[in-house]
Amino acid sequence: MNRLSEIFSHVQKTAVFADIGCDHGFIAKMAVDNKIADKILITDVSEKCLNKAVELLKRDIALGVVFPFITDGFKGISSVTEAVIAGMGGEEIISVLSEYLPREKIDRLILQPMKNTPKVRAFLIENGYNLVNDYTFYADKKFYDLIVCEPIKDGEKIVYSNDELLFGKQNLDELPCGFIKK
Repeated sequence: MNRLSEIFSHVQKTAVFADIGCDHGFIAKMAVDNKIADKILITDVSEKCLNKAVELLKRDIALGVVFPFITDGFKGISSVTEAVIAGMGGEEIISVLSEYLPREKIDRLILQPMKNTPKVRAFLIENGYNLVNDYTFYADKKFYDLIVCEPIKDGEKIVYSNDELLFGKQNLDELPCGFIKK
């Protein structure tokens, strides 16, 4: 399995799906092909990168299924129910989410930080998210961390130890192959 397939394996059917920092648009294309949502938003801060995704998804854009935005993260968009943010540094992911989460909660986030994953875990917990999947996997000759999270239920409190923040609770509990290999 490659990195993008592993990330996409956690995407669920939703109302409004967003591929934030979409680059070539491959995740969004998988979402279209699998009829994940009636409305799919693709964003990238780089017009050049977004144009690659627009070219890949031009038929779906013409059909009114995919909507491209040259923007930083979620700026200028709203009502997202599920989002993927992959291939960015953890601090950049935190910056993107810091702009959006005070306005709106997202029902499901699939995050694949390239570094600073412990900071992402801490940020999510502090901002009311439960890490339902949080593990390390090996693909394309590299190790990656993947976090899937959803808002905590009323009254629920999530507490991680320092080791769980550093390595990931699921990694420590289940010892997945990618984590052991790393």
